[in-house]
Parts: sequence; C-alpha cells; structure tokens
Amino acid sequence: MGVVHISSAYTVSEAMAKTREELKRGIYQIAVVALLDKEMYGYQLVRVMEEKGLPVEEGTLYPMLRRLEDQGLLTSHWVLDGSRPRKHYQRTALGQVYLEGLQPFWQDLKRALDAIWSSGPPSI
Repeated sequence: MGVVHISSAYTVSEAMAKTREELKRGIYQIAVVALLDKEMYGYQLVRVMEEKGLPVEEGTLYPMLRRLEDQGLLTSHWVLDGSRPRKHYQRTALGQVYLEGLQPFWQDLKRALDAIWSSGPPSI
C-alpha cells in the first residue's frame, strides 16, 4: 500500500506519533501527581509507573517533577540516608485540588471517546 500522507508535511504514522507524545505529556503529569500521595524519590517513581503500565524515561520525569514543583503541585526535600542523597517528592494540598478538579473532566472525556469509538469507524 505504501506510505499514506495526510498532508505534505506528515505521514499518518508521524501524525499518530505526535498525538501520542502530546497525550502522554498530559497523562504522565496527572499520573505523577496522583502517585505522589506518599513520598517517593525519582527512580522509585519510574519503577512504580512502569509497574502501572506507564513507563517513563528519567529524562522525561525529572524535568516534569521540577515543573510540577514550580507550579506548587509537588513539594520535595533531600533524604541523606543510605548510600547517596535522594530527592523525595510528594503531592501538596494544591496538587490534591488539581487532581480533584481534573478527575471529572477526565471521566467526561473518557465517556465521550468511548461513545464515539463504540459506534465504529466512520464511513468514507
């Protein structure tokens, strides 16, 4: 069949990859804030996310943690126990409000997409 182009700039696979990256960025941010109801250090969070089916690279996670902390959604402190210092992160009260505000929005989006997709692919 060959490569299908949706415009002169993108193939379908390139457009899908771009959309996946955009979706992952927001979903990962929500997941990180949700998982940090209890204190964790970065690599521990990487492992937990992988166990939950959302693998994330450290190069993606650490800048995200800094942004979330700058936004006031997380707090952090250094723990000096063990072989090396580790920065531990935890959700703040503002982070909790953030999650509580996004949960109904997420449920509405999920319901809408489920309804759209349950009707099958559109006719061409």
